[in-house]
Amino acid sequence: MSAIVASVNGDAVSGHGRDDPLKTATRALAERIAAGPPLALRLDKQALNRAASTDLAGALEIEAFSQALAVASDDHQEGVAAFFDKRPPKFNGT
Repeated sequence: MSAIVASVNGDAVSGHGRDDPLKTATRALAERIAAGPPLALRLDKQALNRAASTDLAGALEIEAFSQALAVASDDHQEGVAAFFDKRPPKFNGT
């Protein structure tokens, strides 16, 4: 069982040392997210930051705007090309 699953299930995941499974799993997830397309990550962060202070209609408007920007980006084209070429994408944030 992974440390993340264990923590969600309420199982004891303890330890503060170098080999702490939760810390290792958290770092791996953070690195995976950080390797994603920078523009999409910025748009996601903006939408999440605004989520607490807007209603559903406002959130949907932000989401539609963000999707339109992301789909028109070079990173989107790179992601699609990398998928079909079966290679890791090389995102540049545009």
